[in-house]
Amino acid sequence: MRTIPMLAVMLLCTGRLASGQVHYVSHWGSHTAPYSTWETAATNLAAAISAAPNNAVIWVTNGVYRTGSLVAGGYNARVSITRPLTLRSVNGYSNTVIEGAFHTTATNLGANAVRALYMTNGILDGFTLRRGATAATGSVSATSGGGLYAGGGTQMNIRVAGNIGYTAGGAWLDACTVSNGLFTYNQTETESTVKINSHVLLTDCLINNGGMSAPDIRILGTNAAELVNGAFTQDAGSGTDFGQAHVLTGAFTRTFGITNQGNNPLVVSGWSMQGGNTGDWQVLSFPAAPLAAGTAGTLEVEFHPRSIGPRRSLLFVASNDPDDDPYALWLSGEGVQASMLALATNGYTVITNESVNPLIAQGTDFGDVRLTSGDTMQHAYIITNNGTAILNISAITTTNLDAGDFAVSDPSAFPLSVEPGNIATTRVVFAPQALGYRATLLRFDSDAVNDPYRFAVLGRGVEPEMQVTGLDDLRIANNDMTPDLADGTDFGLCVTEALTQTFTITNAGTYALTLTGTPYVVIGGTNPEDFIVTRQPAAATLATGGTLDFEISFFPSMATTRTARVSIYSDDIYNTNAIYQFAIRGDCSISNLFVNIQATLRRVGSSAIEWGDFNNDGLPDLTVLGFDGTNRYSDIYQNLGMGRFTNINANLPGLQSGGVAWGDYNNDGWLDLALCGISSNGVLTAIFRNHGDGTFANINATLQGAYTGGLIWGDYDNDGDLDLFISGSTQSSMVSRIYRNNGNDEFEAMSFNLLPVRDGRAAWIDVDKDGWLDLMLTGNDNTTPVTRLYRNTSGTFTNQPIGAVAGVNLGGLAVGDLNTDGMLDIALTGYDANGLASTVYQYSGGTGLFSIASSVIEPLWLGDCKWGDMNNDGRYDLIASGAGALDQRKVQIYTNAAGVLSAMPANLPGLRGSAMTVGDMDHDGDLDIALAGLSTNGYVTALYRNLAISSNQAPLTAPAGLSAVLTNGNEVILSWDPAADEKTPANGLSYNLYVGTTNNPIAIMSPHADLTTGQRRLSGMGNTQLRRQWTVRNLPAGETIVWGVQAIDSGYAGSQFTAGAQFDVPNLPDFVISDIQIRLVPFLASVEVSNIGTTTGSAGLLSVWLNRAAYAPSGASGDLSQVVGSIAPGASEIIEFTAFSLPTNMVTNTFRAYINSDSAIEEIMLENNQATNRYIHRIYEPFWIQAVAMTNNVYLRWINPTNIGMSATQVKLHHSTVNYPATTLDGTEVYQGSAQVFNHTGLTPNVPSFYTIWVTHDGTNWLAPPP
Repeated sequence: MRTIPMLAVMLLCTGRLASGQVHYVSHWGSHTAPYSTWETAATNLAAAISAAPNNAVIWVTNGVYRTGSLVAGGYNARVSITRPLTLRSVNGYSNTVIEGAFHTTATNLGANAVRALYMTNGILDGFTLRRGATAATGSVSATSGGGLYAGGGTQMNIRVAGNIGYTAGGAWLDACTVSNGLFTYNQTETESTVKINSHVLLTDCLINNGGMSAPDIRILGTNAAELVNGAFTQDAGSGTDFGQAHVLTGAFTRTFGITNQGNNPLVVSGWSMQGGNTGDWQVLSFPAAPLAAGTAGTLEVEFHPRSIGPRRSLLFVASNDPDDDPYALWLSGEGVQASMLALATNGYTVITNESVNPLIAQGTDFGDVRLTSGDTMQHAYIITNNGTAILNISAITTTNLDAGDFAVSDPSAFPLSVEPGNIATTRVVFAPQALGYRATLLRFDSDAVNDPYRFAVLGRGVEPEMQVTGLDDLRIANNDMTPDLADGTDFGLCVTEALTQTFTITNAGTYALTLTGTPYVVIGGTNPEDFIVTRQPAAATLATGGTLDFEISFFPSMATTRTARVSIYSDDIYNTNAIYQFAIRGDCSISNLFVNIQATLRRVGSSAIEWGDFNNDGLPDLTVLGFDGTNRYSDIYQNLGMGRFTNINANLPGLQSGGVAWGDYNNDGWLDLALCGISSNGVLTAIFRNHGDGTFANINATLQGAYTGGLIWGDYDNDGDLDLFISGSTQSSMVSRIYRNNGNDEFEAMSFNLLPVRDGRAAWIDVDKDGWLDLMLTGNDNTTPVTRLYRNTSGTFTNQPIGAVAGVNLGGLAVGDLNTDGMLDIALTGYDANGLASTVYQYSGGTGLFSIASSVIEPLWLGDCKWGDMNNDGRYDLIASGAGALDQRKVQIYTNAAGVLSAMPANLPGLRGSAMTVGDMDHDGDLDIALAGLSTNGYVTALYRNLAISSNQAPLTAPAGLSAVLTNGNEVILSWDPAADEKTPANGLSYNLYVGTTNNPIAIMSPHADLTTGQRRLSGMGNTQLRRQWTVRNLPAGETIVWGVQAIDSGYAGSQFTAGAQFDVPNLPDFVISDIQIRLVPFLASVEVSNIGTTTGSAGLLSVWLNRAAYAPSGASGDLSQVVGSIAPGASEIIEFTAFSLPTNMVTNTFRAYINSDSAIEEIMLENNQATNRYIHRIYEPFWIQAVAMTNNVYLRWINPTNIGMSATQVKLHHSTVNYPATTLDGTEVYQGSAQVFNHTGLTPNVPSFYTIWVTHDGTNWLAPPP
């Protein structure tokens, strides 16, 4: 220290404190303006003063404040008070220091020096002002008062020490009040260390004006570098940053040096920790004896953190150094401690230590786990070390209560160490050992500060329990095999409608019940076919306490007591084999009753209806078209079994008053669908190909649209594939037409002379059993009701007189063997020429073929009729529907007893405008009935289950003695011996063939049945009807043919197939007419014959026709014929015909060609009706007219009109001088005749002439010639 003179001056001072808002300054504040709490206190004085308003009080806690500065009084100052406010320390000047700065360590005065305090107003209370300095030159305010420059205000309880200035290094005082002030060890370059000017009031002040020696303390860091008194910086190099120490066990000691650089002995009198974490440090030792000048000692400080995280405090070392007392050292360090935190895995939710409330959200509640199924529940917990030391876990255990139900599966070994900030995972498995709630404590033992860490875990052992209730909520015990009317397990007596009972499944257990059956509820036992689950439970899973309903309907198949067993499969362990079962029963006392199964079907009239197994699942599906009073529909209902049907929404056009026919027209094994009727867009007939996946596509065949007629599939030409017959109204006319199936989705309209009719039906019937399907149709020819039989002779049809058979329309037509004599009989209903008529006709042979049977059936019209064995006695019964006298609507069943029909009560609804079909929809061995039509109560579409006393079985033996004889190379005659059936006489059995190749056994002829089981896909007679010999033509050359046959009884059940011996078709020529070209003038017909077979051969006789009306019988002798010679495979030959006269009649004519192989008759239609001349491939000479002008005449010539296809040579020529005559009334006629030249004379030169010529067929009607 420098030696400076001292002068003690004691003066009495007075002053007052300012009042107002309070602000705070602390080294430990957050420095958040306006610094109104200790927590938000400013960390430097200048900021607080700037934020404080006038008259505010600023409280300052312990510390050395040596940061921040501003220009005041023309020079730098650490603190400036120029407004009325109070700056007051908490603990006085011994603990609160405002420290300025020297210019440099070598030069005290200068531009970088900072005065400790500049003050012109306010109050300063309780501070040490030290180490301030001034500028070396400049104004008085810049060079005076290194510690304090007071130009006003009040200064009390202050110490001004160790400052320096150019003048008045300690203080420069003017117009101020100072009390209890100590001015000591300040230095000045000139004048006194304290300059007292005018108006200064000093009270109890001591000014030590130098001349005395003093000690000078310096404290050195652990690196021997000097630690600046009050310096805020802490670092590991100097030892002021102690680093990390464990909160519980850690303590670090640093040894600092203390030197006396003064000239008097240094006495270190003590130490104190000022603010912050004062309890974390203590001084273990300091120099106990005075340190002589130039000597050194040590200061030993220990850091023992009391908490985790950064720690900081201010060490004051007290000594007798006049200007460095206290010596302030900032110390820092970090308390570290392992601390465990348990987290749930779902979103890292904290599980509180000592938590006793398990929660699902935290994973401490394991929820429900089944007791006996071996189920477990595993939860993972995340262990986080959120401390600052390594966490060591020594054990994780379950303790207390149901500890055995919980097991720690991971980690498998201990200790488990977790670095600070890192995580580890433990897994706990809950496997309940008993029903009900199970709990324990999960304990973690470790060296964490919060050891032990533990919390409660919980789970529940559960099991489902099924209960079933019935009527009036009465419980039905498991394995209750005694049906009871009270609970509904006894359905009671069924009369005409199905009986339905609702049952309820309840989960009375503590765990979700799962129904495991497929379906959930199964009917078994003695008569399962009589009980149908019409509504299954809506879901597979049932929560605790939840319920699910299901319905069972009783559809008796026989007039007896019927019983069954209900089985419900679930995961209820209390049920034997996990099956809850009970018995049900019902009664039916009326024989041959038909019961409505209440199927969900659209109700329509003007309908058509037919069975057909479109998806090959063995269950007949149903197709219904009709009108519901608003819209037209065509629906396919899939048979799901057990009386359940569902609309597949096949996207078919809605139709009414039409027909439905199932048949595999392309022999791919899937039933295709033909429909006709009235749609919203007009009349339609269409074929829809079955893709086999539940979808259908219109093949867009060229078919005549029709309604109120017949629509039937049948192989009229014996080539194995199905052809289609259509009859009915076309709106503008009527039609009866066969469309030949040419393969590849092509259907050809055949020109058979069939009577067009409407309001009728049609049926294929091999009436003479010659192996060719004959055609019977009914209807109205716009004059009278008719019934026609067309006999099929090798693929051509002729009208066959049928004697006593009346013509009928608006009714039904059915073919069956009434008296099982092996010949087909017919039933007709409807209106004949005399009124209502319904008659059964037996085949009798002779010229009329049929005679009226002795059986009398009720006359009905606007309905339908079908044959089928309804009572399983082996004979064909008759079902008829329609309206009788006085519009009495009926559906009547006539049972057949030895060929005599008698009415049987069946309780079926009466319908008109109706259609019906029979088939075994439920495979219970009897024929059920599907109906659609209009009852007195509205439209009806319904399915009636047959409750026949006995069940029909398929024929006992399949056909035997199969034989195949090839004729004509590619034609075969297939035959077999009779089969046998338990009930149907042998003569009453029909037969069903399949014919194909080794690659596709039905490629040639489809049986519409399953080849393995014999299960029929259509309901009716087989494809050969009652005949046991059949001819199949046009077999593919060079192929190996496979075939087989089954027998079908009167209930339309099929036997197993018997396969015939395979045979090979030789390679053969195959001749077709591949093209026809026509040139009219002169007439020339060019017919191209091609061999598409595999060998060379002679085509035979080629016949052609002309001048015959379209659709004339194709069997008529040709107009011309030529023999076609040998043609090689793939080659063609063109044959020309010229010896024809040109057609003159004004109707549609045809040119036809036929090669006498098995190919089709090819034809071209010609329309020549004066206004048009239309035909296919026409080749003709164009019409021309020429004119040459002379002086006063014009010479004209033209082509003979017959060369362009006209029937006459006449022309009409008109002339005009204005423009071309547009009609025969324009201009002047100058010529009419048959010449091809005309000389028009007497014309005026230089005047234009315009000519128009007309031609004619008949000399009366004139038309412009074609170009």
